[in-house]
Amino acid sequence: MGQTESMDGPQNVLALPQAPDAIELRHLRAFVAVADDLSFSRAAQRLFISQPALSRQIRGLERLVGCDLFRRSTQRVELTLAGEALLVRARALLADLDGAISVTRSVGGELAGRMALLWEPWARASADVADLDGIRAALEELWLRDTGGDEGRIIVAGDSSAGGLVMSLLLALRERDLPGPAGAALLCPWVDLTGRTQRPPQDSPLVFSPEMAHRLAQAYLAGHPADDPLLSPLQTSLAGLPPLLIQAASGDAVLQEAQLLARHATQCGVDASITVYPVPTHDFHVFWSFLPEARDAIDQLGRFVRTVASPPGESAAPHPG
Repeated sequence: MGQTESMDGPQNVLALPQAPDAIELRHLRAFVAVADDLSFSRAAQRLFISQPALSRQIRGLERLVGCDLFRRSTQRVELTLAGEALLVRARALLADLDGAISVTRSVGGELAGRMALLWEPWARASADVADLDGIRAALEELWLRDTGGDEGRIIVAGDSSAGGLVMSLLLALRERDLPGPAGAALLCPWVDLTGRTQRPPQDSPLVFSPEMAHRLAQAYLAGHPADDPLLSPLQTSLAGLPPLLIQAASGDAVLQEAQLLARHATQCGVDASITVYPVPTHDFHVFWSFLPEARDAIDQLGRFVRTVASPPGESAAPHPG
């Protein structure tokens, strides 16, 4: 008999055997898939294996743990109490493993190569500035954003050049004395159309090059002066703007202007914060499905939105720094 401590003193507990060594990750992934779908056929399709093979894996897992994990009938599949207990722990175990592999691959450089591959269609489209429709289509392939508000507490957000558009929007609303949003999020913002603040990072395969920025800026300006106060937030007073959340990447050519924007906004009395993530690419948020830093950034963005969009009188989490 084993012994454990509690608030009431030592208690005798039954020492259970460790998990059988024969249990494999494929067993747990199969179990979680069936538990998610409560259907062997749908889970088999998701796992790209046959239904009989999936059933054999589940039966094998049940034999190894020594109890039934599912109640099966011709009409439905249900988790047993034992299955519910295993599901919580299996999810945590698999999530920890996936996280460990993701970090390892990041260190090994695999994620950078994967991001470069995903950026390739956009880079090809951007080579021809005249093909703005192609550029737009390539970007929409990567990420579609939704907008919304909560009782008038609207948050605006923009990535890359859209970060510059967000700043122009805020300045235009202030100039016209119109109501502004409750806050704004700028994701790897490109806000300097002159290109003077851009610094291409060394040894990074994923850069928003000054040459590309110049071509795109000229196409956008179409002869309009780049020093227009509405288009140059680094030189224009930002006093009176709402809270700003700025996120940047360490390996991004527009990192310096993001940092300058945060500093300038703070000097103008704006509640502004910036977080620089150790990522070798511009606009890294689009890789949230496999890049841990992107998921962390989006989590921070969510906390910011919940904070600044909270209706008056409603408590909210502290503003993320």
